[in-house]
Order: sequence, then structure tokens, then C-alpha cells
Amino acid sequence: PCVVEAIRDLDQQARLSQEQRLSEFGLLSAGLAHEIYNPMSSISLLLEAARAGLAEGRTEETADRLKVIGEEVARTLRITDSLLSLCLPPSDEAVLVEIDRVVPEALALLGFLARQGGCRLESDITPGLRLLGSESDLRMAVTNLALNAIHAMPNGGLVLVSGRRRGADIVLSVSDQGIGIEPDHLRQIFLPFWTRRADGTPGRGLGLSIVHAIVTRWQGRIEVRSTPGRGSTFRLHVPDPDAIPEAPR
Repeated sequence: PCVVEAIRDLDQQARLSQEQRLSEFGLLSAGLAHEIYNPMSSISLLLEAARAGLAEGRTEETADRLKVIGEEVARTLRITDSLLSLCLPPSDEAVLVEIDRVVPEALALLGFLARQGGCRLESDITPGLRLLGSESDLRMAVTNLALNAIHAMPNGGLVLVSGRRRGADIVLSVSDQGIGIEPDHLRQIFLPFWTRRADGTPGRGLGLSIVHAIVTRWQGRIEVRSTPGRGSTFRLHVPDPDAIPEAPR
């Protein structure tokens, strides 16, 4: 008789998550094409109207249209920059990351997929929240958790990402109104290649294991609360770099 023990280094799995990031790129490409197509269509129509306005001497009206064109261009650049940031490998050097800026940008990548499933994405982050880590890691963690929440709601619902200060920690929560997780499965969900999706779509089972490794690298912890039939909440507890240390007694 013998015992075979399989050990997977989750931190190493996260470092190898470049393949996962590129895979997410492919998954999001259809939705992103739609997100980019809309502003580009608006820009095309506005340019035609601006040309006509200039030809007829309507300069004030044309200036207003050019302003809208600039806003649409800026929107498109934000979407593409967010996608490129998601696909970057994480840096080994920790930096201060602005949570209230990165989270909405990460959720913007999932807008089309959410609408297809009848889901809404909302964020409620206390202004000024920061963590010490990698911006691409934060984008990866938020994208994976929000995407899982969308898959957990085949009939639609709300995905809410919130961030608050709690003592010396930052608590980043991702909640959904989906089918929930069976109690027997709660210990398995962070295992690599373990996957159950309520909407029947195929998954690789790497998302939550990568999120777990990212949070561990931040010297934090992750907890899950779930009620079958009512939804789940994932809470990431990470040290607050702006917390005022307690005075020694």
C-alpha cells in the first residue's frame, strides 16, 4: 500500500496566471468589441455632422459635437487600457494601488457579458482606499470574482463590489444574488480545476485558486458566506497601508 500526495503551489499558480489572463482576454473579446463599437459608431456620426456644420458655418454647434467626440474617444481608451492592464503579468514589487479607481475599470470589462445575462454591476468603494500590491493582481481578483458572480445568476441579478475600512484592514466584498454554494462545496471551491457553474458554461476552475493566492500574497485572507438559493459574498481582508498604527502601551 502507498499514499500518493499531490501538492500544488497556489502562489506559483498565480504567477503562472498569465495564461489565465490571456484566456480571459479571449472570453471578453466579444463583449469588448461591442463596448468599443458603440462609441466608434457615435464618433462616426458626430464627425459627419461636424463636417456638415463647418460647411454651413455652424461653429458653435460643431464645437459641441467635437466635445462629445473627445468624450467618446476617452471612453474607448479607458476600456482598452483596462483590458491591457488585465493582461499584464503581476509585478514582483508591491506598490500602492487605488482601489476606488481600479475596481470600476475592471468591472467595465464585464459590462457586455453582464447585460447578456440580465445582470447589473455596481461598485461602492470608499474614496481613497488603497492596498499594497499589484494593480494587475487587483484587476484579476475583481474580474474573476465578478465573473463567477455573473455565472452564478442564470436568471440575472445584482453583482455588488464594495470596499470599506475595518480597523487595520481593507475589506473588499463581491456579492451576488445567485444560486449560492452548497455547504459541502465550500471547502473545495479554492482547489485548482474544481468548477461548478450554474449557467452551464464551461470553466477552467482556476479563478478562485488564483484569487486565493493573490490575497495570500497581499498577506490577507478570504472568507465566503453563502446561502443556497439566495447568493454568495466573498470578502477579501487585506492590510490597510494607510491605517494609523496603535501607540505602544
